[in-house]
Amino acid sequence: MTETMLQVRGGEATVATDHAECPICFEPMISAPSCVLLDSSDKRVCQHLYHLHCAQAHQQSQLGITNCPICRGAFSSLLEIPDFNADPTGWFQSADLDGDGQLSISETTEILKTVLPLNWRHAEQWIRQEWNQWDTDGDGRLSYSEITRPRTGLLACLRAENFSLLRRDLPPEMEESNLREWFAYSDEDESGELDREEVVRALINTLGVGQDFERQTSIREAVNGVWGVFDTDGSGAFAG
Repeated sequence: MTETMLQVRGGEATVATDHAECPICFEPMISAPSCVLLDSSDKRVCQHLYHLHCAQAHQQSQLGITNCPICRGAFSSLLEIPDFNADPTGWFQSADLDGDGQLSISETTEILKTVLPLNWRHAEQWIRQEWNQWDTDGDGRLSYSEITRPRTGLLACLRAENFSLLRRDLPPEMEESNLREWFAYSDEDESGELDREEVVRALINTLGVGQDFERQTSIREAVNGVWGVFDTDGSGAFAG
């Protein structure tokens, strides 16, 4: 994995983040231990989350200052996000991006992408549905005491909810007989179109090459090479 490869992934990484996937390997965040990036003062550099093993590989591939693959913020170390059951304090602190001792709805949404077995839309819907129950003082933020409240706090809800029915199926095979099904599966925002980043992400997921960074690069280059054939009107996307 090279720095150059990661630098060109900005748009695709944003798509992965929106879909609760690691921006490096495009695998679901929940599928492996995750981490945040810290500066020399042990403060979080940015809001971006990665699989720990992917961030370690990225860190080892660079010389000198290591930068976040998405925002290019310089970081010094990695902090593995602990299990919320085993270490709720550590979990809360790793989620608290600005270090103010409270979690905003955006901070909460991002950290929950590492523990919820849901697609991104179900996750955000569930969080907004439950927010007022967790935010008992109505200030729009969650304190540590609010997330750890017995029975009704955020962590209690995570332990009690059954998310199994909301899990997403595996992508269908990309064969001529079911290309429409593959397109519909990949079009998660139901826009009726796929942009370049969505196509790259869909191909990586379908082919199962989340850990094969050379093949990811080949896929990305191939899509870039033929994009004009599909995007005939130059809109940046094509319809199914």
